[in-house]
Amino acid sequence: MDPEYQNHNVVSLESPENDIPDIKGDEMHGIKSLASQIGPERMFWSCIWLLGMAYGVSIFVGATSSSTWSRYATILGHLATVLALWTRAKSVDMKNMASISSMYLFLWKLFYVEYLLLPIVR
Repeated sequence: MDPEYQNHNVVSLESPENDIPDIKGDEMHGIKSLASQIGPERMFWSCIWLLGMAYGVSIFVGATSSSTWSRYATILGHLATVLALWTRAKSVDMKNMASISSMYLFLWKLFYVEYLLLPIVR
């Protein structure tokens, strides 16, 4: 898997979660965003599941590496990242905008961690 392609997937999975804080404004202006149609909690968990699956694919790609050190570093790095994602996601209060915004910023931190892991994938 091309590492650059993998990064674009992570960004595209983070983008829908960015719509969650804008649901009230979307509804006020008649904008039919996916987040306003399915609701904030369902949208949030859909994004978390999709991102978790992307990390699962990264773990699988790491497991197929021909380099032993790359295999272990990729698997362990992505396992740590997906565990951090799930742990943090469970603590988000969907009624608290500060909690949602904090999670969104945390997703960007995971995005930067992915940049650190990319050179290891072989």
